[in-house]
Amino acid sequence: MIALRTLLHILAAGSIGLVGAAAFVWAGAPLPWMLGPMFATALLTMTTPFPWRMPRAARTFARPVIGVLAGSTFTSALFANAADWWPALLVVAIFAVVSTLGGYLFFRHACRFDATTSFFASTPAGLNEMTLLGDSLGGDLKALVLIHATRIVAVVSIIPLIVRTSSEVDVSALMPEPSTGQLSDWLILAACGAGGYLVGTRLPIPAGPMLVSLFFSACVHLAQITEAAPPSWLVSGVQVIIGCIAGARFAGIRWREAQSIVLGSVGWALLIVGAAFLTAYAASGPLGLPFNSLLLSLAPGGMLEMTLIAYALGIEVAFVIACQIFRNVFTLLTLPHLYRLLHRD
Repeated sequence: MIALRTLLHILAAGSIGLVGAAAFVWAGAPLPWMLGPMFATALLTMTTPFPWRMPRAARTFARPVIGVLAGSTFTSALFANAADWWPALLVVAIFAVVSTLGGYLFFRHACRFDATTSFFASTPAGLNEMTLLGDSLGGDLKALVLIHATRIVAVVSIIPLIVRTSSEVDVSALMPEPSTGQLSDWLILAACGAGGYLVGTRLPIPAGPMLVSLFFSACVHLAQITEAAPPSWLVSGVQVIIGCIAGARFAGIRWREAQSIVLGSVGWALLIVGAAFLTAYAASGPLGLPFNSLLLSLAPGGMLEMTLIAYALGIEVAFVIACQIFRNVFTLLTLPHLYRLLHRD
């Protein structure tokens, strides 16, 4: 009975996601396979009682796939330049601290939240970990969940628009080029994903299945065992899943009771995207990095979501994912200590 209910939820969420994707493709919107399902699912979860959301198993499946496709972009030439990324990582760290402090002031004084909720609402990564820690320290759990969900949806929606207007990239319906791999290549990629899942689920790290699958995939591509990447239909399917998952974060929330929080969260998302834009614009020249690559590295739109966007747009996935991973680790290791420093008795 449980399996049947789970299957029903997957089919319902997938159907709504595909309808949203089709509507966004028809409208020529950016990244329709992710944004269409995200908006369609968010709308229905906030207006109907049926749980239009992907079960946990769907996200579990998506993480290794995203890891494998991200790892397929690693090349020996790119890997050789990794030692030169440290200035960008320093910019990411500084941006994380400054944006958190700015967000704290915004939510504390503009939105009138308590100090704990204000601080953990402003952290740019570690959604689950920071939300639970903020709740354990007396923050408003519902507000934290809603603020971070709104941030991710807003950032993921805005960033492709910025990329489209600031470059020649066509983001209307981008998908990777069809891969020409053979059966042996697909078996190798499947082994990377399966191995990443089995090992990653046993490691006490966030997004373990994705990161371990990425490592395995990067190794086989750097060793030139295979040059294949996941097929475009699979990448599009994963985008639909991630879009549905992002939209379903609004499940159980009604607009009337949450509109002030949502509006404040959107305002903060616009401010932090603007800050990321200005930082990327100012730092890309001195660092010798493309503006779009640095923008995607700074954008706090969720590691899974930003990896997919970088892959779909063909924007230096290895660099972007390295910065996103660093930002997540830096956030989890340092910002809780910053909170304790600011709130010492």
